[in-house]
Amino acid sequence: MVSKQQLISGQATYEKYQLADYGTYLGNGAYLGPDYTAQALHVYLQGMYRYYAKTLYGKSFNKLTTLQQEGIKGKVKEEIRVNRYNAKDKELTLTKAQTAG
Repeated sequence: MVSKQQLISGQATYEKYQLADYGTYLGNGAYLGPDYTAQALHVYLQGMYRYYAKTLYGKSFNKLTTLQQEGIKGKVKEEIRVNRYNAKDKELTLTKAQTAG
């Protein structure tokens, strides 16, 4: 679970280093600098892939068959689309795979 304070702390870091000036936020890709949004998403998804490869198959993701890899990618795609924010409690609950990501 990610607390409101953790989210605000992350946002403050993002703003401190003016990361909104780069990447997909302005639609400039890497024109002005690194695309931190795309990079963060890539790292996050790779972590989720590794988590499921290890949990489901006991192997690293790159050692799985194409069918196994695609199955994990589909599972992750569905998982990240679920909104787990509880407005009443102001809490965001992450899955184990999301936490690993």
